[in-house]
Amino acid sequence: MNLENPHEARLRDLGARIAHLLSADIRTFFTEAVRDRLIESESGPDQLSDSALSAAKLSVEESALRLAEAAVRDLETSDLWLAAPLSDTGKFELTEFQPVMRWVSEVEATFEGQLLALRLPPDPPLRYRYPLRFIDGESLPMLVFNLSKAALASANFRANAENQRSVQTLEARRRRWDAAGT
Repeated sequence: MNLENPHEARLRDLGARIAHLLSADIRTFFTEAVRDRLIESESGPDQLSDSALSAAKLSVEESALRLAEAAVRDLETSDLWLAAPLSDTGKFELTEFQPVMRWVSEVEATFEGQLLALRLPPDPPLRYRYPLRFIDGESLPMLVFNLSKAALASANFRANAENQRSVQTLEARRRRWDAAGT
């Protein structure tokens, strides 16, 4: 007996929505973080000509767009979210999900590279912060909460299905034993 897990479609949908939200935030976060660092720098925009500043801004926006597009392509992979790990308390944490953390690391490394390209000090290092605001009508905390519920329901479904298969296997063996001639 092979039962279809009804929670997998919900996990895929929530994962894709999280991927799109993170992608939109990565683009904004990255651009704003570089802009803020450049403006706050002693050797910032005052040292650049208007054309050099425009070129730097374009480079930052292109880097942000590339990061965002690559992140959404990677993170919206449908089966990726089926393996969303649950903590001991039955919650899903983005900080424990390696595919997301790889993108957080990529954003931070690209940010540092962008600062070096602009001849800005990389200190203090950037730490990506997950968005708490609504983006395109979506809330990351609410999506993560719903993903936790769906992942827990999916895990319970799998455990129950496995238990049911074990019981059916034992019953089939028992019937076979009983049906065997003596």
